Amino acid sequence: MQARSIRTAVALLIPTLVLVGGVRPRAGQGPSAARADMIWLFQNAPQYIAPALSDTWWDELVLACGCVPQTTLEALVWHDAPARGFACPAEEYNANSLCTGQWVSTGDIFIAGRYRLDERVVKHEMLHAMLRTGGHPALFGRLNLGML
Repeated sequence: MQARSIRTAVALLIPTLVLVGGVRPRAGQGPSAARADMIWLFQNAPQYIAPALSDTWWDELVLACGCVPQTTLEALVWHDAPARGFACPAEEYNANSLCTGQWVSTGDIFIAGRYRLDERVVKHEMLHAMLRTGGHPALFGRLNLGML
């Protein structure tokens, strides 16, 4: 996994910000802020093994969406993000928003600690992975997994 080690090396070159009440302070606005937020997440959100429920939720989601998953559950890397939420790396959110989950095209999923067993939050991020999209097509709404 050379790409992951390169990403980690780059991330270590950027100073780590201090957690304030479990939430990373917002880096600002725009693409550079979103990138800084993602680097911070990779530095500060340890990996964890998805709970056994994930298998059931994945299977239910595959049936409900009627789609062919673009990845497998086993290929996903789960990260335990700050418990209450974290600064949303995506530019589509305002600076005051806290994210409970974030899918990244590398196959990484970040879930805020207190939401690790929240079926809607986990399925929402799984659907991003299945579709390999960061946007929210109509399917999210039809499955009651819209913006959380």
